[in-house]
Amino acid sequence: MSNPTSIPPVTGCMIDSLPYVDIQYNNPKTKAKVNAMIEAELTRGDKRPSDYLAEIDAKYPTPTFDQCVHLLHTLDSLERGEKPEQIDFSARYHVNFPREDATSPEDIMRWKEILNTLRASAEIESSHVMELELLKQKGSAAWLKTLERVEMQKAYLENELKEVQESINSISRRRKQEQLGLVADMSGLEAAYTELVQQNHALAYERLRLMRQIKRIKQ
Repeated sequence: MSNPTSIPPVTGCMIDSLPYVDIQYNNPKTKAKVNAMIEAELTRGDKRPSDYLAEIDAKYPTPTFDQCVHLLHTLDSLERGEKPEQIDFSARYHVNFPREDATSPEDIMRWKEILNTLRASAEIESSHVMELELLKQKGSAAWLKTLERVEMQKAYLENELKEVQESINSISRRRKQEQLGLVADMSGLEAAYTELVQQNHALAYERLRLMRQIKRIKQ
């Protein structure tokens, strides 16, 4: 364990789960070393980030819309940068009247088709007028209700986000207090460890000195 009051060199730094105590991890050199270790681990792994995306694609395949020819045609046009085709209602309900003196059975059938087309066109125009009247009468109230629901959803999500952030901050504060509360004990243990290591080195040096002295006496 390193001394929290000093930043030791990067060499030999042991990575643990005490970020509030071992402040040497804020050293840019340490960060660069950790990033290099991560990259090295990724090169040794069997999976790359794209592999995980492939698993998601396999579990949730992209719709192909094979059964919808018109939609496929529209998507292809959009990929080519072309504007989507617009429905021309005027052309749909446009009619070409037969001659006024036409009396053949085909002309009579043609007149019936024209009559049905004009009735459909009139019905659509009537629906448009009714929709505009409804929008004029109730459109503002409907939009206000929609905005009210959106505001409620926004308030709910903001409250959920606030609770999550408070939970994260609470956990971070608790971890910091717990770790900083152990600084004195860890410093004492580190000092004791350093003293024992120094004593061992001194004993090893004294043992080596005595062995050399014994060797000279025997000679």
